Formats: sequence, C-alpha cells, structure tokens
Amino acid sequence: MTKPSHLVAFDLDGTVFQDGRPMTPRVSNAMEAAHQKGCLLAVSTGRGRTMLPPELLARPWLDYASTSNGARVFLSRTGETIRERPMPAALVLSLMEAYPGASWQVFLEDMPIFERKSLSIGRFLRRGNLSFRELRHFLSSFQSVRSAGARLKKLGLPPVEKCNAIFPTETLCAHALAELTARGDVEAATTTGFDIELTAAGVSKGSALAAMGELLDIPMERILSFGDSGNDLSMNQTSFFVAMGNASPEVKDAAHAVTAPVEEDGVALYLEDWLQTL
Repeated sequence: MTKPSHLVAFDLDGTVFQDGRPMTPRVSNAMEAAHQKGCLLAVSTGRGRTMLPPELLARPWLDYASTSNGARVFLSRTGETIRERPMPAALVLSLMEAYPGASWQVFLEDMPIFERKSLSIGRFLRRGNLSFRELRHFLSSFQSVRSAGARLKKLGLPPVEKCNAIFPTETLCAHALAELTARGDVEAATTTGFDIELTAAGVSKGSALAAMGELLDIPMERILSFGDSGNDLSMNQTSFFVAMGNASPEVKDAAHAVTAPVEEDGVALYLEDWLQTL
C-alpha cells in the first residue's frame, strides 16, 4: 500500500456547507483531485455521527470522519470507530447543575439529545436553506426532549461525546466560557458567542488530527485543515490551518493562511492552487 502524502481535514458548516446546504461540485471535485494525488480526506466537525449526511459519507474520496469535535473518529467507508474519547455522564450532569439557565444539547454515540428550547437558535432549521430531504434527515438525527439531564438518567447515564450549552445572552456565555476554560476537566469552545461546546479534557478537533497523523505516520507539516469558527481553532496547533474568508477575526488571526469565503468555494480555491505544489 502506498503511503499517503498528506491528510486534508475540513470542517463542514461555514467551511464546505453554506447555511446547511451541501458542498458545491467545485469543492467536491477539488477533494477528489486531492485524493487522486495521494491525500487522505477527513471530515472534522462538531456534528455528531448521525448528523452527517449519508451522501457525504458515500463520497468515494472520503476516508475518515472526526465527529463531536474529535470525540469520535471512524472510517467513513465501513463506519469502524478507531478512536473515541467521551465524557462520563456524571460530569455532564454536574455541568448542567452549574449552569441551570442554559439550554442543553447532548451528543451520544447513536443519537444527539436536544432540549426543545435550544433548537430556537438552530441555524440548520431554516427551511429556506435546506431541501426537504436534508431537513428531514437533520430532524430525524436527534431526539427532542424537555430535559436532557432527565433523559440521560433515564438512559442509564451513557458516556457523552460532547455537550452544548446555549445561553440567552453573549455576556452570560462569555462569563461561563471563562469559568469552564479554567476548570481543567473539559475543553470549551464557542462558535456563535451564545453557545459553548464541551468535550473531555484534551479532546478537540486538533487532538483528533494529531492522533490520526500518528496513526497514519503523517507529520504535522503534511496535515492541512480548513475551518471557520471557534471549535476549529485547536487545529492550528496540529496542522497547517487555513481559515475561511467568512471566519471570525480571532480565527483568521490564529490561522496560517486565509482563503476565500465559503460562498466563493474558498476550500476549492485553496486546494486547486495547493495541489499544483505537490
């Protein structure tokens, strides 16, 4: 088997998906061209496993998927999990008790659990941005409940890959983010200024890329990643990180390079030029 030349990882929402819509043919063609050049391709997303569109996993050029901000990594063709780093449910319940004013979303291996009140901010639920088929898949990929904590207890406290806390104001979110970052037993990131995505200590998109690089014997300098928001920042430590033109200022500042926005096929534009150097 020929050793892969590089690993190319990409976020979904805001990076190759615009407002939940699937990637354009140009982006898909650039991914395929990278694969033909000997690169391995990996999704790196905050979405849970069941929230990935089946048509994405069916792409012949896709090799790996890192979901729930790196808590699970699996082979896209077979679904075989090669790395999982969940949080104990008891830790998640303690977080819920510490921030009772937040709305919660809990990502389990087989299905996310979303509190109904947290869905009001769901950018994926805007019907104008999704086809009926895509909307139906998204809605069927999670359980809507009144209390995520109560459902966790009813399920017997299973391990949790990731949880999201949604706050009513940016001020409350910023205060909680500072507290949670200082705890040391969780990784915390925000993507909207109103939400905090939480994983186990040491678990992030960046750490998952580092683990994949070690497994595949691909050094950091040959890992290329693309992202646009706060949960992508960790990838700048374990790869050559390219920020989208639509990324927030702090993400652009942390990136090694900046490409065009998602609506201009920024990932494709960068890959087309980059592939000429291989």
